[in-house]
Amino acid sequence: AMMPIPCPFSVEPAEGVITAKTEQVFTVKFAPEEVDDFVYILEANMPSLPAEAERLKLQLRGRSLRPVCHFELVEAPDYLAKRSPHMKNERGQPGPIEASSVRKIGR
Repeated sequence: AMMPIPCPFSVEPAEGVITAKTEQVFTVKFAPEEVDDFVYILEANMPSLPAEAERLKLQLRGRSLRPVCHFELVEAPDYLAKRSPHMKNERGQPGPIEASSVRKIGR
């Protein structure tokens, strides 16, 4: 089974009280640890609202990309072929690298 990807969004302040006729600025940060497209619903929990009142909901979207890196493997040009199958891949599981964005470019 794959391990769950942690939520990449955080909200500050995460909790507090907003008194009547005042405003509160919130900061939403996107800091993913994995490469993926993310969609989450941010929902405000306001216990003082009547039960029939619609809750405030915001959709959060973010996309993370793998950085572009180049390694000159002079001593091991066939690294991917010789890589131990017991090493962890990009999903943190033992096995070969499966990400289509990871590839060896030969000379």
